[in-house]
Amino acid sequence: NLEYDNPFWQSVLPTMPGAELYISGKTSMSEGRYNKRGEETKGLASSFDHFIFDPKNTDECVDKYGRVNAEVVNFYGGVTGRYVKKLYKVRNEKKYAGKYTKNKKKYSTLVKRFVTPYKNGDKVFETIGKKKLKVGSKTVNVTGIIKDETKTSMYIDSFFERVLDSQLYDKSYYSYFKQLISDHMPIVMECATDQ
Repeated sequence: NLEYDNPFWQSVLPTMPGAELYISGKTSMSEGRYNKRGEETKGLASSFDHFIFDPKNTDECVDKYGRVNAEVVNFYGGVTGRYVKKLYKVRNEKKYAGKYTKNKKKYSTLVKRFVTPYKNGDKVFETIGKKKLKVGSKTVNVTGIIKDETKTSMYIDSFFERVLDSQLYDKSYYSYFKQLISDHMPIVMECATDQ
């Protein structure tokens, strides 16, 4: 997790003769809509993810023009971003008292789909634990698969906090992507052999 322009690379790269650093674009996610300087983050914070290799020794990743085709895949856009926004985005882009308004119908639909089944017991988290069973007139402690009330409660709370309500504030504007996909954008590189 070093920025592409971090001077430490000047000490690291010479330890692997011929190695070059690829991917200079931002790959780590910013939860906030704005950075400390008040600039739009577009959901990205730092250039932390890279490929490091010697292109002479890894020539299958160098095209016929001598270029390495490596890039950041920004999942905010494209099919993935559209899908996540279509399914999970509850925020309207207008604010009231410093908070974005929400699409109440969509919010309610998501609660019914992802929270209500856990609240009413149709879906449960299970874990291995101890429970008491009544056998005749005796109570016996057994180990087995039990309903995990704590995990269920944590899931419900975190779904509201991390996926739904986080969207309503500038400081956590992109957080729902982090919760649903990842806190880093993937990096990809094209490599091919003749075989």
